[in-house]
Amino acid sequence: MANFFSRTLPKLVASMCRALLFIFVFAVFSSSVLRYALDAGSVKLADIISYAFAALILLSVLVAFFTNKHMRINLLADAGKFFDRPLPRILGSLPFLAIAVLSLPAIGFSWSVLEGSREPDGLGGLFILKSLLPISFGLIVIFLCFSRKDDQR
Repeated sequence: MANFFSRTLPKLVASMCRALLFIFVFAVFSSSVLRYALDAGSVKLADIISYAFAALILLSVLVAFFTNKHMRINLLADAGKFFDRPLPRILGSLPFLAIAVLSLPAIGFSWSVLEGSREPDGLGGLFILKSLLPISFGLIVIFLCFSRKDDQR
């Protein structure tokens, strides 16, 4: 199980980020060509851009944590050794856990109405995108609580 969190899951999430980045760039390029060359637009294409960007941001946070490339602010010089112990890591993950738990009622409502785009001709499935919030923050909590320092590359 530790191998899954330290090796398999980071590679899987990074691959998903690459795919989302390709979709995002292609959709922005297509939207620009449609708008400026053909004087046309698409609400669904705009939704694809928004959904891909939001998913890319939420999953990129995971990649930053998995690869230990996130920004750190050390207020104390010896804080690095302090946060290698389990209890401070669990306490440090509480804000992420709070975000994941507090978002659940809104996401439950979104699933109950199968929420889609606010635009009349937009894409459906916004409830799936909203579900990425507690999933990504929950995975950060699991990673912070159960990974060892040498698991982070």
